[in-house]
Amino acid sequence: MIHGFFKIGDIDSARSVLVRMTESRDCLPDRITCTILIDGYCKKGKLEEAMKCMYEMEKHGCEPNVITYSTMIHGFCRKGDFDSARRVLGRMRESKDCLPDLVTYTTLIDGYCKKGELEKVMKCMGEMEKLGCEPNLFSCNALIHALCLSGHIGEAKDMVTKMRLHGVEDDIVTHMTILKGPYIEGRPDAAAKHLKDIVNLGMKPEVAYVVIFNEYLICSLCDMRGRMGEVEELVCDMLGNGHELRTNLYGCIIKGYCEDGNVNMAVQTFCGALDNNNILETLTKSSR
Repeated sequence: MIHGFFKIGDIDSARSVLVRMTESRDCLPDRITCTILIDGYCKKGKLEEAMKCMYEMEKHGCEPNVITYSTMIHGFCRKGDFDSARRVLGRMRESKDCLPDLVTYTTLIDGYCKKGELEKVMKCMGEMEKLGCEPNLFSCNALIHALCLSGHIGEAKDMVTKMRLHGVEDDIVTHMTILKGPYIEGRPDAAAKHLKDIVNLGMKPEVAYVVIFNEYLICSLCDMRGRMGEVEELVCDMLGNGHELRTNLYGCIIKGYCEDGNVNMAVQTFCGALDNNNILETLTKSSR
């Protein structure tokens, strides 16, 4: 019933059921019941109520378990309150019967990664390993994400090697995350090379991401003189895979040909844009 009330957003009724159970001598709430209530409060962002529920749980002799604590940590991380999340982690580490596990640390690591707190991510990884918790694919991908956001692309690639040595197999998420690094830094050649490496590994990136990436790569190459041959190859690949060229892409290509002094190809591309009803925007963009 408590879970059902939370699903429909009726927190007060869920709380009332717990109070009735607490007042009853024959049907006291157990750890699972309390954890469901705590999870519901956390998902609604009512973390004070969640903590209050956990204190009441302990008061009635029902000790929180790893799932209960991890739920609280996840709630605080979602809200960006990492100090409170660390305090809950501290309580777990002080306990002899409820030490944090892989899920607990991965939750914290993911939260710190999204905030760009690389040092704290590394600290959590160290603590986790000291407790004998081997990183899994999710925690490794989160760390790689943080490294790429911080501009440590080389270290992110080294992390892939470490993963493999520890028996953790990298996946498409791992490599698409690394691909974002040179993309963010504005290094199209490095990004293109890594995209080819992904394909050579037999992995299939999401179509939407590849299209966006190819557009970025094409526009970047159009700004570099003497690279229009590579642009033509990428355009052929896109068209061959059934992807239409968008207006902004036509503008970049026309501009690239003009700066290379290839007026004939610029005119030909412009005519292609007209055929695809990309008239006014193309004229505006290509004239900049």
